Amino acid sequence: MDDHDDIPEASDRSALKSWGLTALAAVAFWSVALAMATSYVRLEVRRIPHYPLEQLPFDAVVVLIGAAHCLLIRAVMERVVRRPFWIQAGVATALALALAMPFEWVMRGIVHLVFLDYHEPLPPVIPRVVVASTVFWGAPFGVWAVGLLALMHDAEARRRERRLIEAQARAHEAQVRALRYQVNPHFLYNTLNAIAALILDRRNDQAEAMVIRLSDFFRSSLAQDPLADVTLEREIALQRLYLEIEEVRFTDQLEVDIRLPQELEAALVPSLILQPLVENALKHGLRGPGEPMRLTITALAEADRLTLDVADNGRGSAASGGGTGVGLKNVERRLAARFQDDARLATDASPHGFHASVTLPLVFA
Repeated sequence: MDDHDDIPEASDRSALKSWGLTALAAVAFWSVALAMATSYVRLEVRRIPHYPLEQLPFDAVVVLIGAAHCLLIRAVMERVVRRPFWIQAGVATALALALAMPFEWVMRGIVHLVFLDYHEPLPPVIPRVVVASTVFWGAPFGVWAVGLLALMHDAEARRRERRLIEAQARAHEAQVRALRYQVNPHFLYNTLNAIAALILDRRNDQAEAMVIRLSDFFRSSLAQDPLADVTLEREIALQRLYLEIEEVRFTDQLEVDIRLPQELEAALVPSLILQPLVENALKHGLRGPGEPMRLTITALAEADRLTLDVADNGRGSAASGGGTGVGLKNVERRLAARFQDDARLATDASPHGFHASVTLPLVFA
């Protein structure tokens, strides 16, 4: 059995999608096969043909019996469709030969029942006759079995391909969720440390304000689906909450400038994609008491591309890729998981500050 048998799948396990379609195909197939066999008998053996009205009941019975045998082949082949190919081929060959071997005697028996003036005895059951009849009637049964096997293999290949795509989609979903959920614990760790520091410094009013803002931030961010995009307006609003928290901590060290054109407010972006960049700027750019750092968040659009810039005029030390590995790498991995090669993160550091730029497709809600 497959490792992903719990994944729902469309009804295409069999070569044909329903028994009704299989029955119609079998009747059509045997109508053609019988017409070819009858033509051979009339042309090569030179037997006198029966009149059409006399021949029709005989042909109908033979076609129905042949079609029933084809349905039997399908029923058996469906049971071995996931077995190794040599087993499938062996079963198909055995079925074709087993059904073809007695078919000459079945045909002659029907002739005796339908055509009352037919008195020719049944052929003797001897090796030569058995082999000849098996080869003759094995051809249509073999063609049907091979065709059915090919269709089943095609359906099985499609099933496996679909399951592979579904498994990859689930893995991608798990990856995106894991990367998205890394943001909040990392931010919480830093914020709780800041609150603890405020309490130790007896700055209780500021600590209380920070706790309230932290509650608002998590109430807003954790309610969102990690796989769902949010409007840029919503993303910026979350960053404002985050920066309000940090402004409590760094009262005289931080100036914030957010530039969001009204026409881009409805643009869609991955939720909290900016927060690691903002956090990275604060962690590595703040100069110290009495030396405010200016943090600028800018949204720009050009053709079908959206660019989000996070820039600061701080120390610029993030050029070394500092941090715990959650920040900039997290953004890169989320962009790769969400957009593959259609989005990127670019960074630039200098002694005068650090600049991070996210470029992704411009899509509106």
